[in-house]
Parts: sequence; structure tokens; C-alpha cells
Amino acid sequence: MVHESVADTLARGRVPGHIGTRLYGLLPGTSRLRQQPAPDPSGRGIGGWLTDYTRELHSGSGRPVLEYRGRLLSTWPLLLNSAIARGGDPVRLAARLHGQCEINCWVDGAHRSWLAGIVEVGLLTEAYPPGVGWENVAAFLRQRDDHPVVVSYNREFPHFWDCGYAEDPDQDPDRAVQAWRVLSPQQRWEAGTRALSTRAAEVLEISPARWTSYRFGHGLCVGDLLASDWEQRLDRALGLQSAH
Repeated sequence: MVHESVADTLARGRVPGHIGTRLYGLLPGTSRLRQQPAPDPSGRGIGGWLTDYTRELHSGSGRPVLEYRGRLLSTWPLLLNSAIARGGDPVRLAARLHGQCEINCWVDGAHRSWLAGIVEVGLLTEAYPPGVGWENVAAFLRQRDDHPVVVSYNREFPHFWDCGYAEDPDQDPDRAVQAWRVLSPQQRWEAGTRALSTRAAEVLEISPARWTSYRFGHGLCVGDLLASDWEQRLDRALGLQSAH
């Protein structure tokens, strides 16, 4: 779904030729897309090149497709931010989960019903496929409003490492493990949620307050690269003094 929103922007014939030339000019010198001829400014044959560009964005290789004023910019935030900027609420939720499920994004109890509504819209519009668990997610979110929900991916939350027990330089590692093991499930949960509240810089909370404006990493999306004031947008995002 995240990938489809970017493909919809780039690969369906709505990008004029001079924009393709711009995207080509922003490629790093080492990009394998530079092994191809630059897109024709007239737009002739640009569809095939944009398809390759989109495929490179989606490859998962992490290879940058953007270099600006000597800075290589990560592809992963560009992809996620493009989905958030262009997509509806179900796409935005997919992007947040895609980008933060492994680092424990979460929703406060007061906002659980709001998030459940987004999941239900995703089901009604078939953005989320039926029968794979989204119905259970919506029902779980609506069960109560006085308790946060934390997302985890490859390990259970809370975990020893998530709660800072392994980061205290004055704590013997073995004793830290033992101290964690003797905690009750409730104590572990409280330690985990306290630790989440200290990670404000990561902006892990999913809430209405920054729902549409949230951005990952450098904050740029594909739409910024297509805009007429693209240079000013890149300068602002990177904290550079504009030369334009």
C-alpha cells in the first residue's frame, strides 16, 4: 500500500519530461539508474524510466536516489513520507506501522477509538484486506480507553532492552537481567511505558495532533521533488541557506 501510493505519483504518466530530467540530475553519481540515458525533456518515453525509478525506490536496498548539495538523502523516509503526504488515513497508518513497528510506536488510551475508526475505514474501503486480522485490531482498540496500546514486531513488549536495564553503566549486566526477571508482568509493563515516554525525540506516539503533518527522517517526500519550488523545499528540510 505504501509503495502503491508512490507509484501512483510517479509511474502513471502525469510527470512531465523536465521533471524526469530533474530527478535524473538529483541521482547520486553511483546510482545504477545513471547507467541509463537521461529522460528526454520532451517527455518521450519517460514512463519506462519512471517505472525503473519507482522500482529503485521500492527495492529495499537502501540505495539513495537523491543527492543534494553534496548530501546523500535516505530513500526510506522519502518513501514513507510520500505515502503519508499523498495517502488517506489508512495509508498513513500503514506508513507509520511500516516505519515504527520495530521500535514500538504506540497509541494512548484516549485515542484508541480514533485509531480503531481509521482501521475500520481501511476495511470498508478495502485498503486493508479482510480476514487477516484487521477486524481483531479494531475490536481490540475499542475494548477500553484507559490503557495504551504498544506495537511490537520481532519481540514481545516490554523487553529487557527496551526499558533501559541494559544501559546503566553502573549496573552489572547479570544483576540487571536478574532484576528484570523478578518483576511482575504489571511492573514490567509500567517500566516499558515509562521508557517509551522518555523517547520523545523519536515521536513514537500515534495521535490526532500530528497525524497528517508527521514526517520521518529528513521530512522530504516525492511531492517535494516534483514541486516548482523544489530547491527551497530541500534547503528548508536540510537546514541549508537557500541559494535560490
